[in-house]
Amino acid sequence: MQSYFFCMILKHTNKLYFLQFEQSQNVEPGSLTKQNKQARIRGSILMEYTNQDPRGLVISPGNKTELAFGYCTLYGDMCGGFAAISDLNKERVYRLSQFINQSAGREIIPKSII
Repeated sequence: MQSYFFCMILKHTNKLYFLQFEQSQNVEPGSLTKQNKQARIRGSILMEYTNQDPRGLVISPGNKTELAFGYCTLYGDMCGGFAAISDLNKERVYRLSQFINQSAGREIIPKSII
C-alpha cells in the first residue's frame, strides 16, 4: 500500500511540475530534464520520510563508476544518509548482486534493477 501511495504522489507531483515548467518556459521539458526532475522529486520525498522516522535512512544507490562519469542526478539518486556501494565500480556491483542471489538460492536482487 505504501509503495502504491508513493508512486501516486510521484506521478501527481511530476505532472504538476511539468505543467508549471511548460507555462513558464513556453516549451515542454526535454527527456533529460524529465528524468532528472523525477529523480529529484523521489529523493526529496524519501528524505522527508526519513526526517519523520528517527529509524529511517535513505541508502544512496550511486556507485563509483556512475560518480566518475557523472551519470547521476544531484539531489536525486545521489541523496541519502548512507552510500553503501559508493566505493564499488559497476562491475563489482554486478558481481556482488550475483553473489547475493546465488548465496540465497533465489533472486533477492531482481536482474531488472541491476
